[in-house]
Amino acid sequence: MLELLKEKFLNKEVNLVDLDNEVLRLVPDAHSIFDYDVREMLENSFCYQCQTDTVPAGYNFEFEIVEDSEDATKIVAKVIDIFEV
Repeated sequence: MLELLKEKFLNKEVNLVDLDNEVLRLVPDAHSIFDYDVREMLENSFCYQCQTDTVPAGYNFEFEIVEDSEDATKIVAKVIDIFEV
């Protein structure tokens, strides 16, 4: 799964809604970035956490903001790192 996420998102600019929807489709039982303080998650990183027999505890995404907006659904970010936690 990590390789697939890296292939789809690493070093790419993505709208947060598109990123979130695709990760939620791929990672079982993950929680949306929009369930949290999006600004705080973008400043640090966001972990799509999940607990299943076949998936590790989560996938951490680190971002750079490319296009900022007061409306979090319009933010475009570049994914600069993804790793398992």
